[in-house]
Amino acid sequence: MIPGYIYVRSVIDVCLVNPFATCFRQPDTRRLARNIAVALLLLDVAITRAAVLISLSGRNTYVLNTDRGTMVAIPDLGKAIDEAIGFIKLETAPGEPVAVMPEGTSLNFFTDRPNPLREESQRRAI
Repeated sequence: MIPGYIYVRSVIDVCLVNPFATCFRQPDTRRLARNIAVALLLLDVAITRAAVLISLSGRNTYVLNTDRGTMVAIPDLGKAIDEAIGFIKLETAPGEPVAVMPEGTSLNFFTDRPNPLREESQRRAI
């Protein structure tokens, strides 16, 4: 709903404001109208951005607090990473190498466990 709302607001601003800029014949008046149109468009973008950030800031996020930092993720991913961190800390000793496949470098970082593999990505080339 929000992205469509942003698009409709932008189209309305452009369709309603831009025709007025061409109605003026004097260059100074035309420049003033164009500046007003750009200012209104930028103001609308700023207000819409603020509204989206405020509406999404508290919902649909999972804050992952670890000893080495904090990460904000979507709930499904955040819970999975949190459970994986708990499992790694429970089953391995501090400093013990842990290979997390594929691309589990963030788990190695958050649990302070080294990666025993030389390369991060171990995908096979075809």
